Amino acid sequence: MPKITTKSVYALAAVYFLYSHMHKLPMKIESIAEGAHIPKNFLEQLLLLLKKSGILKSIRGARGGYTFAKDVQEILFLDIVKAVESECCNDVCKTHNPVLNLFWKDLGACIQDFLQRPISDLDTYIKKTQEASMFII
Repeated sequence: MPKITTKSVYALAAVYFLYSHMHKLPMKIESIAEGAHIPKNFLEQLLLLLKKSGILKSIRGARGGYTFAKDVQEILFLDIVKAVESECCNDVCKTHNPVLNLFWKDLGACIQDFLQRPISDLDTYIKKTQEASMFII
């Protein structure tokens, strides 16, 4: 089952922030930290892991910062989780009960399947939140 910790949550938040501000890339760490509400020191560690895994790249210089290393259609949510979690997809829910073992295994497979989607699928959620906010008026 994919392990989702604070690292994954913050990494996804950083990637979402970059994705939703693609017209402003590359972006400095300070801007990402402030915009995604992530502590800067923690974000630096995550961005290095995302860079190491080929999801992001950094550009040096006054107009430098972080941007995507490849097309966002090629970056899966699972790639992000695997990049920042040391033990991403282990069977962490082992019990002595074979029925529950099978349940946890199936749940893990569902989560892993869901995470096999590209980050460009965030557009669907962006539209849903925009539609929901229109009904609040």
